[in-house]
Amino acid sequence: MTLPRHINDLMETASLARLVRHAEHVRRATVILHGCVGEQAVRHCVVANVRADVLVIHTDTPAWAAKLRFQVGLLLKQFSQEPDFAGLRTIHIKSYPASYSRKPPAPGG
Repeated sequence: MTLPRHINDLMETASLARLVRHAEHVRRATVILHGCVGEQAVRHCVVANVRADVLVIHTDTPAWAAKLRFQVGLLLKQFSQEPDFAGLRTIHIKSYPASYSRKPPAPGG
């Protein structure tokens, strides 16, 4: 039987450290995105992933996805000014309404 490991030991493993760095990268991208899109849009969009030269944004409605698509050029310009995102070349915007507005199932259904 193996003994439980201390959380600090787990944080030092390569795969977990890589995951933590990626999460921080996505968080920084979300901050930049929210700084670009305006107060109303902040509640409707989030950075879902950043990989190589692609930024993936999820919105809660197709309407917000369409609005953001009109801003892709501006977003790429803003992100290119940040050293961590200078290699960004593409932004994918996807709408996932169900992930934002999950309602409990109706009783008996």
